[in-house]
Amino acid sequence: MVDLYKEIDFSQELKDTPELEPFLKAKAKEEQEELSSDYIQKPFLDRSYHEFIIVTGLPNTEAAKTEQFKTFFQNKILQPTALLEKIKVIEFQLDNDGNFQGICILAFDNATNAQEGLNKLNGLKFMKYQLSAYSLYSFQQALDCPDEFTAPVNLTKRELLEWNFENRKSLMSLQIGNKVYNYWVSHLENELQNILMKPVEEGQAPVNPENLYTPLESSTNEIVWSKNGTYMVEILPTGFRLYGGKDLKKLSFFPHPEVKNIEFSPCENYILSYNGTIVDAPNEDNFIVWQLNEVKVLRVFKAKQQDVWTTMKWSYDGKYIGKIDDHKVSVYELPEMKMLEDSSKNPTSINIRNVQKFFWSSKQNILIGCSYYGPHREHDKQVSTRISMFEIPSRREFKWRTISNESSDIDIFPSVNGQYVIAIIKKIKNKKSNQQSSSHTIQVANIRNKGQMDICEQEINEKVHTYSVDPYQGRIGLIYKAGELRGEQKSMIYHTQIYHIEEESKSYTIKDAGRFSNKNTNEIQFSNSSGFFVLINKDINSSYCGYMETGFTRKDKGKLISEITRSYNNLSYIDSAAYDQSGRYIFTSSQKTKSFQIWTAFGDQIFKDTITDPAGIKNIIWRPRLTHLLDEKQESLIQTTYKDYKKTYEEEDDKIINKKEHERREKRDKLKQEFLEYLNAKRKEWKDTKQERVALLGFDEEDETDIVYDEFIENERVVQTEIIDEEEIEDPNN
Repeated sequence: MVDLYKEIDFSQELKDTPELEPFLKAKAKEEQEELSSDYIQKPFLDRSYHEFIIVTGLPNTEAAKTEQFKTFFQNKILQPTALLEKIKVIEFQLDNDGNFQGICILAFDNATNAQEGLNKLNGLKFMKYQLSAYSLYSFQQALDCPDEFTAPVNLTKRELLEWNFENRKSLMSLQIGNKVYNYWVSHLENELQNILMKPVEEGQAPVNPENLYTPLESSTNEIVWSKNGTYMVEILPTGFRLYGGKDLKKLSFFPHPEVKNIEFSPCENYILSYNGTIVDAPNEDNFIVWQLNEVKVLRVFKAKQQDVWTTMKWSYDGKYIGKIDDHKVSVYELPEMKMLEDSSKNPTSINIRNVQKFFWSSKQNILIGCSYYGPHREHDKQVSTRISMFEIPSRREFKWRTISNESSDIDIFPSVNGQYVIAIIKKIKNKKSNQQSSSHTIQVANIRNKGQMDICEQEINEKVHTYSVDPYQGRIGLIYKAGELRGEQKSMIYHTQIYHIEEESKSYTIKDAGRFSNKNTNEIQFSNSSGFFVLINKDINSSYCGYMETGFTRKDKGKLISEITRSYNNLSYIDSAAYDQSGRYIFTSSQKTKSFQIWTAFGDQIFKDTITDPAGIKNIIWRPRLTHLLDEKQESLIQTTYKDYKKTYEEEDDKIINKKEHERREKRDKLKQEFLEYLNAKRKEWKDTKQERVALLGFDEEDETDIVYDEFIENERVVQTEIIDEEEIEDPNN
């Protein structure tokens, strides 16, 4: 049974008040007994299957020589391979008479050493024998294999990405109860289009869009999307299921009880799932690395009490996955999931003292470790703040600037283009009292020149409430606390500061891009393109909840300027807001009022709706899309031919905006074309039947020489009427 006192980190409390130790031990024991008495737990190993390996191929030995062979095995095999000191227990398989059967089980102190033993012993030549080593977990996998085989459901790459060719629209997923409605969003059409809606054929009644949804299980916790929007994921209490394709077909199921989080590798060939720590799920594997197409478990890990979801992270290309251990980061290579080897070909971790977080660069396999005062710290030793960078797989280290102040948190934001890395460091002024100040430091490192990494810095001395970073365009937004309004409760006012990272003389600088003072908005979000941003207040406990301001950053005569485009103060009870992947749209929603709105990045509302279903809005998320489909050369080519592209897209936009007029023209052109086709067909028929007409008439009516014309003379009587003066008429008698 898990000892709660050992699993929970009380070091800081005991350091300040040592007399608490007996009380904490007693209280932890009471809580454990209370939890264990509530239900009967199924039996389980208190150690992971990954800590055991089975060695076969050893010579059979008589009972009289068994002890002698055990000593020989330890001294001649385990000792030379440097495994003996890492093994806790060796169990030799004996029959009823005490004869050794050639098989033994080795129990290591941890899974890493067990993997090392597996690599060294498997295939090892021993006299005339060759040893074979297997992980006990591989046997457990075979035992857990279901009796009936269920083939994974896979689609082709083209089928999975077919929806992604709709580049003018963004896809929004609206979860209402156990139903998911997926809509195309376009500011040109000002309406939502259900992706399952098909063209209505003649004679059929139109389908109600409210009936077009993807049904989920009644026990569904939430839905998420993969990184590139290829798969929609339904998270269930027993595991998670994938949906894919243009119509979101139901695909494979991945069993992982009580799963909480999942993350796809950037290449979307692998999945990492997590169901909590060893305290949350002691009977299950906490981290599982899956092979997607085969629904195959590549490796599992137990999570310690301090291991949060971000303990494991994918590299930018999905070739590696890293995991934080005690003061080191272990890197595993896919798909074998073997630990990365050092220069001596030994699988070892990368030692980073006091590492609390780590990140990967966005364009190259560079691991960035952050060391500071945190839950993974070394107890009773000096804690130093440090940022470490290692090139993978060579492990070559790049030097970051020394950080003089101690820190309580470090966040790393690699730029999307892979040219620089942003670090936001939260400082500690008084370590003895562990009082964290709100002063921060922003550092930007130019990683193009790894030999002499140039770093620029910006000190922040105001009280930082929150911050946001745009890795696409290099913008940093900070929200400062200004104070409460006098006489009003829950009415904090804030200042917003925006910085922009610019390249100058092959290095980077941090420039002021604008400031907004005395605002009621406590959060800033950036779009991924065009310099747009939104200031918003989603705190339902604030009297200014529902305030939103949209704006953008531009250059005016070489100077960066940020300005507000639209302001709203009546979006009551909004609790969620987010930009889409393209940065063109932003949604706001409220579960309390069961309503949502969609806005352009400029701040114009294009759609709003209130859900009448009693289940209300459970979740709204944008479907991601592939960020980069073109390389740099293709992008530069588009920039040089921008006018041609602009004309083409403006014509297409006009067709969407003036849809009825274009439909009328298309209908008229279609009728004209049909008439011309009919006319040409009749002309052809006239020519083809010429001989028949000549035979029937006896002459060719089109040949003028074959036709006799009669000449007719007509007599016309012309009557002319004139008005004349009577005086001008002569008397005939004169």
